Amino acid sequence: MMKSTIVNRESYSDAKYYSRYDFLLAHYKPGNILDLGNLGGAFGEGKSDSSHQDFKVAAQGSTVYGFDLFDPKNASDYSNQKKGDIEDGLPYEDSFFDTVYMGELIEHLNNLKSALLEINRVLKKGGVFILDTPNPYSAVRIMKWITRREENLGDPTHLVFFTPASIKATLEKNGFQINVLSEKLSKKFTYIPHFLVKGLGSHLSISARKT
Repeated sequence: MMKSTIVNRESYSDAKYYSRYDFLLAHYKPGNILDLGNLGGAFGEGKSDSSHQDFKVAAQGSTVYGFDLFDPKNASDYSNQKKGDIEDGLPYEDSFFDTVYMGELIEHLNNLKSALLEINRVLKKGGVFILDTPNPYSAVRIMKWITRREENLGDPTHLVFFTPASIKATLEKNGFQINVLSEKLSKKFTYIPHFLVKGLGSHLSISARKT
C-alpha cells in the first residue's frame, strides 16, 4: 500500500514567521553550515547577500560556507565561498555539514533528484536541511486568480511549484524527514489568529532531517 503524503492545515507549525531568515534562525543546527545559492544565483551574479553576512554573525560558534554559480564580487568577505552548480555535485566531503540551507532555489532546478542526493550526502546523520520555496496556495496568489484570473506564481524560471504534500513526498523519497512545515506570513496577518491564516503565507518554509 502506498504511503499517504497528505498534509493538512494541522500539520503546519503553530509558530508565526514573518521572514524566511527568521525561520532559518529558529531551526538551524550549529556547526558547519552550508548556504546554497547565497549570492542570488543567476539573478544575484555574485553580488553580496546581506542575509548571508548577517547569518554568519548570528551563527556564532559555527562556520558558514557559501556555494553559488558565481564568484563573489567582494571575495574578501567570503572566505568560505566556492563556485559551482549544485546539479553537477557539491565539492565537500561526505557528512561534513550540520545544516544545509537552500533559499528560493529548489523551484529552479532541472535535476532535483541529483541535487537532493548531494545535499543528503554532505549532511551529517541527523543533520538539518532547511529550505523555502514559493507557496502556490498563498492568500495573495489565490485572490489574484479569483478576482482577476491573474497568474502570480513568480519568476518564469520557476520550473516546479511545490505544495505541502508534494514537498513532503519529494523529501521523503530522497532521504529526509520533515521536522517543521510552516510558511512566511505577511505582517498584515500579525493580529489575525494563526489558525485562520495557517498555510496561506507567500513561501513554504521547511526544516527536515537526514534520516
